[in-house]
Amino acid sequence: MICSNHQKDDYLISGDSAGLLKMGMDVDKAKSLFTNCTFEEVDLANFGVDGGGTGFLVKKQNEWIVVFWANDPKKVAGIICLSSKYHTKKGIRPKMIVKELKKIFPNATIQINLIFSNYEFIILKKEKVSVDFISSESNRVGKYKNIDPEESTSEMRLDARIFSIGLMGD
Repeated sequence: MICSNHQKDDYLISGDSAGLLKMGMDVDKAKSLFTNCTFEEVDLANFGVDGGGTGFLVKKQNEWIVVFWANDPKKVAGIICLSSKYHTKKGIRPKMIVKELKKIFPNATIQINLIFSNYEFIILKKEKVSVDFISSESNRVGKYKNIDPEESTSEMRLDARIFSIGLMGD
């Protein structure tokens, strides 16, 4: 049970799962994992999800834990990890600063989300995740040569914090 007694592996991001929460899982079963938590319906566009829709924001007191949603009304179709408790095998986690990420993935490149320009992302193919940042035109994480949404760069603000980690599935 993620919001009560938990083990470190309850927060491991791997392929199509975030701890015990798995893509394709029945939504009611997914909700049952989060005892002592609250659920808030949210617009997925606020979390950089193309196509928007409605998802479930899981909160424990004031801490945002995870957002998940279903395309089929009964099955989890996407997961975004928001709590710093969630981590990949290599230790990448929300709220980590770019400087720490670059020590693990020195060649990582970032680019601006084509649909939501206030989001920037790094795809970590081996980890099967999208590492997401919230930014603005005046406070970009990436140091871009041109204002081209398809441009990527390995130069980044080292003090920028990861907002979330989205699962890409297997």
